Amino acid sequence: MEKNNRDPITGERDDPLGDCANDPPANPIGAGDTPAEPIGDAGDGARSDPRAGCADETGNDSVGYRRPPKKHRFPKGKSGNPVGRKKGVKNEATILNELLQKTIRIRGVDGRTRTVTIREAILMRFGEKALKGDIKSAAFLLNRQNQHASNESEQTEMDQDDHAIIDAYLESVGRSDGGPKE
Repeated sequence: MEKNNRDPITGERDDPLGDCANDPPANPIGAGDTPAEPIGDAGDGARSDPRAGCADETGNDSVGYRRPPKKHRFPKGKSGNPVGRKKGVKNEATILNELLQKTIRIRGVDGRTRTVTIREAILMRFGEKALKGDIKSAAFLLNRQNQHASNESEQTEMDQDDHAIIDAYLESVGRSDGGPKE
């Protein structure tokens, strides 16, 4: 027994033959000289695709493989995945950056309060622990400082190849501007 399921979008029953189940064949055998489609393997006159030649609700589009009826297509202006990620949902990196950029008020050694970011407060705490003798905190701070120093030096250093390329470019620009030709 074949079970018809309901369409999750419209709530209508899903008919395996579509809207054209009761439509007569486009060219029944015996009505014309030749059948509209080749006769099936069994030779019983059945069409190979029951929806071939069937039109959707408007009557001008054929329904078949990769061409569902209009009522089952995605409606215009509606997302293909309506239960997907909502707009404005943040990933972990964004949440972490926002958290570390929040400002808090701390009281310094001299008793004054000042406003700093959470990132700065954490680094200050590592500095205090390093001064009290915590080797792990000192190593962490020094490693972070070395990482930043090495990144800056890599960005500012230019090797001889880079200088040669820039000099060749400047020479070619100077020649094209009508400058002195060598």
